Amino acid sequence: AEVGTDGEHGGGIEMAHRKINYYRILSMNVSGYRKLRGWNQYELAEKLHISRTYLSIIEAPNMKVNISLEILIALSDQLDVPLPKLFE
Repeated sequence: AEVGTDGEHGGGIEMAHRKINYYRILSMNVSGYRKLRGWNQYELAEKLHISRTYLSIIEAPNMKVNISLEILIALSDQLDVPLPKLFE
């Protein structure tokens, strides 16, 4: 199979790398903003109505976890950070 000039074959690999970067950025930002608030994982997890274990997975930079939009919005609200900023 030929690779198109628009890079259609390579797009899947590039997208996978972008997704991994988003996970890392999100995990570092959640952890960083939580610490700025002076909260431990138990405190933020309680505010989000999730387990501390689930929050620790979200904060682990090498873990890929499916996270719902509802949890992302709750993180944004609780951390008082605009949602897009969690991915910057």
